Amino acid sequence: MALTSSAQVLSVADSDRWAEVLERMAAHDFCHLPAYSRLAEMSGHGRAVMFVYQEGEHTLAFPLLFRQIEDGQGHIGGGPWTDVTSVYGYAGPLATGEQIPEDVAGRFMAWVTDCFREQRAVSALSRMHPLLSQQTSILSGFGEIAPVGWTLSVDLTAPEEEQTRSYRRNHRQDIKRLRSMGVTCEEVGTERVDEFVDIYYENMDRVGASSEYYFSRDYFRRLFGDMPGVTHLFMCHHEGRAIAAGIFTICSGICQWYLSGSRSDFSGPPPTKLMFDDARHWARASGAHVLHLGGGVGGSRDSLYHFKRGFTQREHVYSIWKCVANQQAYDELSRLMCEIHGLAPADGYFPLYRHPAFQQVAARAEGGQAHPLDSGRREAEAADGD
Repeated sequence: MALTSSAQVLSVADSDRWAEVLERMAAHDFCHLPAYSRLAEMSGHGRAVMFVYQEGEHTLAFPLLFRQIEDGQGHIGGGPWTDVTSVYGYAGPLATGEQIPEDVAGRFMAWVTDCFREQRAVSALSRMHPLLSQQTSILSGFGEIAPVGWTLSVDLTAPEEEQTRSYRRNHRQDIKRLRSMGVTCEEVGTERVDEFVDIYYENMDRVGASSEYYFSRDYFRRLFGDMPGVTHLFMCHHEGRAIAAGIFTICSGICQWYLSGSRSDFSGPPPTKLMFDDARHWARASGAHVLHLGGGVGGSRDSLYHFKRGFTQREHVYSIWKCVANQQAYDELSRLMCEIHGLAPADGYFPLYRHPAFQQVAARAEGGQAHPLDSGRREAEAADGD
């Protein structure tokens, strides 16, 4: 007897149904929550949806954002056009079990890509969650899964001595010195969100972060207000003054080091080392089985990655999924943007028509405005800690 199937596209208005679907998944993280997609939608990152497909005992889901391609109709005709991306951080598709039958996954993704074409989507890109193993099998045969870097995590189920033994020697020494200096770390209330934002902005200024990492104050207020119990604010103090702060999330047993920063005028060792150590203890006591640190900028093994590597040797491959839904429109948009800006980038950035080099050229042009299509974000941006 043939199995019955159903397919539904949920919006953030369907948050109860969205959350109920997530509860049936083998695993999920905070980036999959309806409140987080609602925040992305309210921040202007796109129209949030979650594709939900049920067949027999299997349920698959894929939260994504539809973005309008501004002025696409006037340039390549037949518009308006859209494209698809994922929320900031690590998201990707989900399923109720680790082993998804190939034919079920194929029917799910065939339906999803049909929906892309119905919505006049030119391309789709999703960042993958490095800790969720079933995502690759769900997407197999549709588009391309491209490894772009590495992330790190701590196994919180391991004995305490094993976890701390993984710390680099200078990290252990610095944590000990910070405690001897009287530096403390604790979870604080959401009334101190603005104080965190000041520290975070100062840190972003110091490291020369790109504009996409400067989330608004309202973004952070909503992050805490809309996800109580999921987002937690930790703050380090020295002599009564806040010198570092960080956001950690906890969801379905996964703790994530989301964003953090420290004051530049503190003369001791990096206080984020102490913050991480205390947050690790808190996460373990809270029932999390893993603490995900993220990686370097864009998944690279840079200085940020090296800092995090000082806490753990457990590494994961970080990948993105990319798919061209309409090859003709994709080629024409890309050709148009190269022609307008006199560039032909060949670094593999996807989607090509949103390459940041186009926006940079437009911004440098005297009196010029960035072209409407130049609103792309870094292909491999990740939600990294300090």
